[in-house]
Amino acid sequence: MPRKVLIQIRRGLEGSIGSLAVGELGFCTDTKKLYIGTDSGNELLVAAQTVGDMLKSIYDTNNDGKVDLSEDADTVDGKHASDLYVLTLAVPFNNGDNLDDFITPGCWYSSNAAKSATLSNCPSVSSGGKLIVEHIGSASNSTRQKWIVNSQSAIVYERQRTSIGWGSWQKIANQSDIAAQVSKSGDTMTGKLTLPASTADSASLNIPQGVGPSSLVNGDILTLSDGVYVTRGGTRYMMRDAGNTPAVSQAEAEAGTVTQQRVWSPQRVAQAIAAQALSKGPITWNQLKGV
Repeated sequence: MPRKVLIQIRRGLEGSIGSLAVGELGFCTDTKKLYIGTDSGNELLVAAQTVGDMLKSIYDTNNDGKVDLSEDADTVDGKHASDLYVLTLAVPFNNGDNLDDFITPGCWYSSNAAKSATLSNCPSVSSGGKLIVEHIGSASNSTRQKWIVNSQSAIVYERQRTSIGWGSWQKIANQSDIAAQVSKSGDTMTGKLTLPASTADSASLNIPQGVGPSSLVNGDILTLSDGVYVTRGGTRYMMRDAGNTPAVSQAEAEAGTVTQQRVWSPQRVAQAIAAQALSKGPITWNQLKGV
């Protein structure tokens, strides 16, 4: 049957704790020291100031400031360092490196255009750049690369590797790219606008039919219910094909009363003048008066 053992520890100030019997423990309440009695007197067992050193002697036996078990460890929570995404100091490329081969997370750099020109599958060789590789899933099919061009324009290219291989490099639009695009809400062109040729399936330009604006602006082109108009000199003119405009007849030319638009030939102009103008020969007083 197990026996219970009672250990009695003498307590008191260090200066008044006295001599301990052999094997007796004594705790100093002021200095937090623990003594044991021996044949040669009180022997210090533990001092509060040395508790940390005692623990350190357990986990750092060679006193190099590192936990012994971690010095040679290459995993954290079962993962190797190569499995973790960390940005480290960039490593220089070697001439002829193929960017397709860089699938381990890390950072590499090309110092100039000459170096970049030697790299295979590099998206930009006009200057140096930095390659950042990261994993967004499994190491085999979800590796992403970013190429950052060495310039103040912050030009960045990106691509992703999947189970079927690397995708193409895509340039990430920056502020300069956006400023160069035409806004859908309205914009002013700074260069010539060239439209593609129309095809059997579609026209190259479509101006939907609407209503005429109350304020005319030179150069405006609009489609109304009766035709397409262009504005010039503050006046709106219909754009029409002369081949679809009826020609003026001789009777209409000589009468001079038709108000609709007509196509005039030189002959009809001459006939109108002959019918309406004064004769070159002798004229009467009534002709001169217009009666």
